[in-house]
Amino acid sequence: MDTAALSFLASALISGAIVYLRPFHQRYTLDSTSAFPRKIHTVSAPRIGGLALVAGVAAGSLALEHAAHSTAIPIALCGIPAFLGGLGEDFTRKVSSSARLCLTFVAAAIAFFVLDASITDLDLPGSDWVLSFAIASLFFTMFAVGGLAHGINIVDGLNGLAGFVALMILGAIAWVATQVGDQPVALTALLVAASVAGFLAWNFPRGAVFLGDGGSYFLGFLIAELAVLLVHRNSEVSPWFALTVLSYPVCETLFSSFRRRIRGRHAMEADGLHLHTLVYKRLVRRGGKGSTGQNALAAVYLAVLCATVVLPAMIMWDDTLALQGIAASFTLFYVILYRGLVRFRFPRWLSARGSGHNGAQSARRAEVR
Repeated sequence: MDTAALSFLASALISGAIVYLRPFHQRYTLDSTSAFPRKIHTVSAPRIGGLALVAGVAAGSLALEHAAHSTAIPIALCGIPAFLGGLGEDFTRKVSSSARLCLTFVAAAIAFFVLDASITDLDLPGSDWVLSFAIASLFFTMFAVGGLAHGINIVDGLNGLAGFVALMILGAIAWVATQVGDQPVALTALLVAASVAGFLAWNFPRGAVFLGDGGSYFLGFLIAELAVLLVHRNSEVSPWFALTVLSYPVCETLFSSFRRRIRGRHAMEADGLHLHTLVYKRLVRRGGKGSTGQNALAAVYLAVLCATVVLPAMIMWDDTLALQGIAASFTLFYVILYRGLVRFRFPRWLSARGSGHNGAQSARRAEVR
C-alpha cells in the first residue's frame, strides 16, 4: 500500500504542477474548445496529464519489491513508444492516429519478446492451434493490445471517464490476480490504478488537466498488457475474462470503426458520434454548450455502464461460458442504447435534464438549439 500511496502522490503532484504552470506551456499544450469544435468540454485545459501518469507509475515501480519490480518496470519501459507517439500529438497536433497506433503495435511487440506477454488461446475451437505459431500469436497480440489502447483513447472524451473506466478494469485485474496468487500483476495493477487516481484528483469533475493522447495510449497499453500477462501466466483464468472486462472500450473501438466505414470515412478518422458524446448531448446537456458539471455527470453515466460488465466479469473470471454470455449481452445492450440515443428513443427516467417533458422531446429541442 505504501507503493500505491507513492504512485498516487507523484501523479497528483505532477498533475498539480501542470495546472499551476499552465501559463508557461499552454501555447503548446492547451486543448482549446474553440480550436476543436467536435470536443464537448467547455473549459480549455492542458492535455499533457500523461506525464503525471508516467511519473506515478515510475515512482511506484521503483519502490516495489524485486518480484513485482521485475514486472512493473519492464512493462512501463515497453510502453514508452506508445506514450511518446501520443505525447508528440499532444504537443504538435501532427502525429496521425495511424502513426500512434503503429507505435503502440511496436510497444506490444517489444513486450511480447521481453515479458512473454502473448495471447496463445481464446477458448475457441482451433484458436490454440493457430496461436501456437509464434508469428500468429505475435500479430494477434499486437492487434489486441493496440486496439485496446486506441479504445481507451476513444473513451477519453469526458472529465473522468477514461480514469473511472481504467480504475474499474485495473481493480478487476488486481482482484483476479490476487485470487490466483499472481502478486506481480496484482501489485502493478494497483500502482497503475493509484497513478490514475492521482490524476483524477485534478481531472474530475472540473477538468483542470486532460490525459491527452500520450496518457490514454500509455494507460491503454498498460491495461492491455496486464490483462494479457494475467491470462498467459495463469491457465485457470479464462481468456474471456480479459475480453469481457474490456468490453466497453472494445465495443467503442469496433463500433466506431464500423460506423465510419459504412459512412464512407476512414476507420481512424475522428468524429463526434461516440456513445459518450450522445449521452452528454441527449441525456445530460440542457442546452447551449453545456457545463463542466454536466460533462462530469455524463461521465458517471458511462462509468455505471462500464461497471455492469466489469463486476460480473470479476465474479465469473474462470467460467468461459458465463463470460461469453456477459460479453454478448453487453454488446447487444450497447447497440440498443446507441440506436435509441441516435433516434431520440429513450425512457424519460434516463434523462438528467430536469425537464417535465418527455426526455426525447427535450433532447431534440436542445439539439436544434
